[in-house]
Amino acid sequence: MPCLLLFGATGRGKTKILKKFTRDHPALRNSKTGIHGVSIVVMQMPPEPDEKAFYLQLLHALNAPTRYSHTVYQLRQIVSDLLAFTPTRMILIDEVHTLLASSYRQQRILLNTLRFLANELRLSLVCAGTADAKRALLTDQQLADRFEAIELPPWRNDNDFQRLLASFQALLPLRKRSDLSVIEIRQEILRRTGGVSRNPRKFRHPNFNLQVS
Repeated sequence: MPCLLLFGATGRGKTKILKKFTRDHPALRNSKTGIHGVSIVVMQMPPEPDEKAFYLQLLHALNAPTRYSHTVYQLRQIVSDLLAFTPTRMILIDEVHTLLASSYRQQRILLNTLRFLANELRLSLVCAGTADAKRALLTDQQLADRFEAIELPPWRNDNDFQRLLASFQALLPLRKRSDLSVIEIRQEILRRTGGVSRNPRKFRHPNFNLQVS
């Protein structure tokens, strides 16, 4: 199944993209069975990842009851049965770079787990994380061939950035009338934020007072 990796520095909007995609694909209720089917499951890689913690996190994302006393084999079988029963077609996994917090052996097991989800259960995986996520995933040649890696770069002073500022200007009640399309203002915003839109700093400029978050 085709898989995707979104990577970039903190604040580039990776998690926002996953949340927006999830909102656009809500759970649907089957009128015959009365069951709400989830085609997309979103989860976060555990902070200290191992195979058991991964399956527990995935089951939690599926709103499935779990017991920590279950063995890894039992959890794997529960996940396999549930995903085969539900209409899930894609799993979104955030913070994939935390893979590197586990031992080398656990890293290999977790990479095999991702391959199992894609191959055996025919699920597409969308992973997001920092540049370390790319390093973690692409050490496995089979996953490297399967994942398309897309970097989210910082904003540049181009037409896309101008459209972003235009949307801010249309939506946010600026204290003074401002023209954020002015090239000097765009350059000042880029200088102060480093091209990262999720920056809590407050801009102070003779023409405007704007907070971007």
